Amino acid sequence: MGRFWFSKLWIVLAAALLILGVCLWVDLRLHPPPDVNEWFPMRVGDRWTYADADGGEPVVFEVVAHNDVAGIPLFVVDRRCGRDKVSFAVEVTQAGVWIHGTSKGVFSPPLQEFRFPLRDGDSWTYKGRFAGRALEVTYGTHSVKPTKCEVSESYSNTVANTRFTLEKGIGVTRLAGKVNDPHQTRSGPFDWKLQKLERRRPFKRTILVPEK
Repeated sequence: MGRFWFSKLWIVLAAALLILGVCLWVDLRLHPPPDVNEWFPMRVGDRWTYADADGGEPVVFEVVAHNDVAGIPLFVVDRRCGRDKVSFAVEVTQAGVWIHGTSKGVFSPPLQEFRFPLRDGDSWTYKGRFAGRALEVTYGTHSVKPTKCEVSESYSNTVANTRFTLEKGIGVTRLAGKVNDPHQTRSGPFDWKLQKLERRRPFKRTILVPEK
């Protein structure tokens, strides 16, 4: 008799744990953790699609993974433009956004591309190496508004430069400039405007960005 009740107890406990697990899964789906930084929202499955002003192939950034590397949480972001693809290892915190490396090389130390909180006129300079080559990049924050700002990026000794438009809750809505970085998909001037943002959690949600 004791063994019978003991078996039933285990069945009840297993069922309770299963129900608890399902409830936790549903809760996470309906109420996912907040973004680490509302100016640079990022979760696995998110996808940003940009239109090229020159009428070329759309440029797509997609978060494909989230890994812990030496205690640092890094997002893996793929950028696709036609057949070209570059992968980025990106760290996002409340203090900023760092690129640790790409499929073409490693930044040493990691490259800080954005700095938070946003302050009009703020500037900083990165000095390091990318894929073994010396690199110096200067950044500046401009036109800071409650939900929108611009960040400039200029590489020393080259014509490479980029101007980013950031919008709270969306991320980068525009990239424009010349040869936007050392891991470019093509050379020459470019102007990419966000067409849509697809957020995959808790359920797929598409944010269409009106033409400006």
